[in-house]
Amino acid sequence: TYLERTSQPLLWCAEAVALRESTEDTSRTVHEAQPGDVLELVEGPVEERLGSDARVRGVSCHEEAVGWLQVKDKAGAVLARASQEVHKCSEAIAMTDVHDFASCTLVRRIEAGEALELISSEAEVQPTEGGARRKFRACRDGREGWVTTRGSQGTVYVRPVPKHFVCLQATPMHAALGAESAVVRVLMPGEAFCAFEEP
Repeated sequence: TYLERTSQPLLWCAEAVALRESTEDTSRTVHEAQPGDVLELVEGPVEERLGSDARVRGVSCHEEAVGWLQVKDKAGAVLARASQEVHKCSEAIAMTDVHDFASCTLVRRIEAGEALELISSEAEVQPTEGGARRKFRACRDGREGWVTTRGSQGTVYVRPVPKHFVCLQATPMHAALGAESAVVRVLMPGEAFCAFEEP
């Protein structure tokens, strides 16, 4: 007889598949099984635990596009970090190269609603004219400089805002939760994103 019954399950390959040394996808390939090959099952099946990415719904601080931002990929790499240092301007104000009004030059105008990330290594300065100034990095273009946070009359120009993420690399923002959904826009490194909820 050419056929023999066996109690061990056999598997028939419907398509080419790699046989690996272990259950890890990164382990060495020991054989490439081809369609039609028959394999003897000696162990398993084993439940595979796939990594999951983390996404958060919100709005980009520049251009105010709404969508889902991937903050962590399936390998666990962080694409955008949560930051407690993001502030927003309540009205247009100047960013200067130094804190002293007498010797400063304009870096650029900060627009109302623009996001700034506090450079916490620099302490708050209180000019003789009154008010307070802090050093910030503009999330839109990465420019750094000093901004008046509180005017001499008590007007608050810059306020801290909660639930913000700062992109560490170019990161696509999708229209829906799934990765296959349309890309609304790509946020560049340093750009801020306001989350509606936790990832």
